[in-house]
Amino acid sequence: MSGKSDKKKPLVPSLRFPEFREAGAWEVKRLGELSEIVRGGSPRPITDYITTDSEGLNWLKIGDVHQNEKYVTSTEEKVKKSAISKTREVYPGDLIMSNSMSFGRPYILKIKTCIHDGWIAVTDINNEVERDYLYYFILSSSSQFYFRNAAAGGGVKNLNADIVKLLSVSLPHYLEQQKIAHCLSSLDEVIGLQAKKVQALKQHKKGLMQQLFPA
Repeated sequence: MSGKSDKKKPLVPSLRFPEFREAGAWEVKRLGELSEIVRGGSPRPITDYITTDSEGLNWLKIGDVHQNEKYVTSTEEKVKKSAISKTREVYPGDLIMSNSMSFGRPYILKIKTCIHDGWIAVTDINNEVERDYLYYFILSSSSQFYFRNAAAGGGVKNLNADIVKLLSVSLPHYLEQQKIAHCLSSLDEVIGLQAKKVQALKQHKKGLMQQLFPA
């Protein structure tokens, strides 16, 4: 016998805000215990359902989502209301992620929309989970590593709802979740502002080059 204890070490992060250092270990629950995981649906042929009617239902495509953004705020197309029985409608506050290609990258919906079968949605999120905390946890390297290793398929990997349900979610107290989410959200805001400044400088440089060299 090695003499080592079989007890697992308490789950605590290596970096913790001072007010929570004595708050104890985190819990671990499956994502499927904390929310409902559902796949989208695609009415076919989709061309029969696309509409320009302003009363149509939002229709979210992969191209509507900006890879570096946190929120989904609009769609380019709509579908007829008759599509509702053949697709899935999701709501503001739900999380979505692609189930193929750049799979597992979460986004938070700010609109009500229908999603096709290339999307998986995290809905009915339990009130013990802070939404932004869950977004950042799914985006974390450990969650993304799990998705990459669990995804099914040969050349093209795919997620399914059952894989997503089994994601282990580390949960501190709700107040600590809020603190973590606020910290990371604040950093995202700074990054966004800096990105806009960089883009403006690039445009300025482009304009200078057009004027500094003879045509």
